[in-house]
Amino acid sequence: LHEVIAMLNSGESNQERTDLLSIFNQSYFRQLCLAHGRIARKEFPASVSKFENEEEEVDVGGEKIIKIRKSREQILGATIRVNDKTRDVFVSRVLHGSLAYEKLHSGDLLLELNGEKLRGKTVNDVAAMLERTGSEVIFKIFRSEFDVNMTSAVYVKTHFNYDPELDSLSPCPEAGLKFQKSDILKIVSQD
Repeated sequence: LHEVIAMLNSGESNQERTDLLSIFNQSYFRQLCLAHGRIARKEFPASVSKFENEEEEVDVGGEKIIKIRKSREQILGATIRVNDKTRDVFVSRVLHGSLAYEKLHSGDLLLELNGEKLRGKTVNDVAAMLERTGSEVIFKIFRSEFDVNMTSAVYVKTHFNYDPELDSLSPCPEAGLKFQKSDILKIVSQD
């Protein structure tokens, strides 16, 4: 699949290529390919009961169960988005150094939160669910084996100073990045 996607990305753009890339980028198609490969290799899912209390992450048949411990006042440090067509819930961004850092990744498909299915929920629904959680948040996710959103690195040189703490228009200054004129910044997501 990696080779086919690379070939489609390298060729001339036309409607058939665009349609194929659209299909290959659907989470359900990637899950189908992963399931097919695992069945062909006779790798069958482990039981969810193997999720021991101390483990942070368990792979269950291509899906991962991620446990994040937090206090009630702590935030996870991840933003989500909902696909308008499929109503699937995805991780948009993960703040460096946050509780979710290295556990959730941008592009992860969130299937469940503490056993409740997320498909069809709005961003506000998921936020309300997270507010009701206790000291443990358990996500069931699907993580692609390849990054379909992978792009070339983009760097920009700043032409002014910026401090998010002084920006009255910033909705979340804690998530802002302070920089000085002439700093070189790497753009890690263009969502």
